[in-house]
Amino acid sequence: MRFQHLLLLLVFPVLMMGCPEPNPDDDDDDATVPDDDDSGVTDADGDGWNSDEDCDDNDETTFPGATELCDGIDNNCDGTVPDDEVDADGDGQMVCDGDCDDADATVYTGAEEICDGIDNDCDGSVADEEADNDGDGYSTCDGDCDDTDADLSPGAYELCDAVDNNCDGNVDEGFDQDGDGYTTCGEDGVFATGDDDCDDGDVNMNQDDVDQDGYSTCDQDCDDNDPALNLDDVDGDSWDTCDGDCDDNTSTTYPYAPEGCDYVDSDCDGNLGGDEIDDDGDTFDECQGDCDDNDTNFYPGAPELCDRADNDCDGVIPADEVDDDGDGMTGCEGDCDDPEEFVYDGAPEICDRLDN
Repeated sequence: MRFQHLLLLLVFPVLMMGCPEPNPDDDDDDATVPDDDDSGVTDADGDGWNSDEDCDDNDETTFPGATELCDGIDNNCDGTVPDDEVDADGDGQMVCDGDCDDADATVYTGAEEICDGIDNDCDGSVADEEADNDGDGYSTCDGDCDDTDADLSPGAYELCDAVDNNCDGNVDEGFDQDGDGYTTCGEDGVFATGDDDCDDGDVNMNQDDVDQDGYSTCDQDCDDNDPALNLDDVDGDSWDTCDGDCDDNTSTTYPYAPEGCDYVDSDCDGNLGGDEIDDDGDTFDECQGDCDDNDTNFYPGAPELCDRADNDCDGVIPADEVDDDGDGMTGCEGDCDDPEEFVYDGAPEICDRLDN
């Protein structure tokens, strides 16, 4: 009997050590405090809620009434995850983490700004270069070269106005059809002015003054590779070198000018005047007094021949070459009495007391 009593004294403390202390709030009607009076119920995470009510007894941040954290978990065990804790667009960030548009995967805190007119990095502002300030549908990052002018954008139609309308880096492309570097509206971008290409279908007709003579082919320079051929009327004879003036420093020399005895091609035909040429090779021409430049027997100072002609070109036929009596023979030909028509060389003698 004494032994049994001793054994009970030894066992009772051990049994008492395995039993929890009574919970003064343990009441089946108290729903605000977790019950621990059911067997097998534990509070593994130590958050004060047993596993039968705690929706995740391995997470101390998860229990009924817990504050929702930005962790994508149903912390308060109400059966739903808050909308701001869902990564709806799959960009790795939730609204509660700072994603300002959870329907767009390109938008989240720290995202790289792209040219879309949206606040991609959620810093509360859209980059200046993404704004379409002139309302033409293009921003600076879209390629708008002047976002203050709605007429200039990548989608604009290129005009001939000395402006890059379509922002492609070129000015007035399409208006230089012959590729000579000149457009139909010129460098000033205005049609019908002096810098326009006068013929956009001919590469040789433009405003380029190649020979630097003050005239281009559009100015009717007849040879833009030769500065000596241009439209200057230097000598004031109303003819220029492009008109064919072969000496624009001499007013008496021009096409169709009268030829003089100056041994100059006055009429610019490439030849001297006929009077300036020794046609018969007797070293005298008509300008020098050759009275018959087709016969070498005629020239100033030539010996007179018995040919009834003015061989020395002095304007007079020698008397002995003139048939004064009309008998068909001159003095130099043998007429011994030229005033007497019945006297001449070989005439029949008649009874007239003359040497017929």
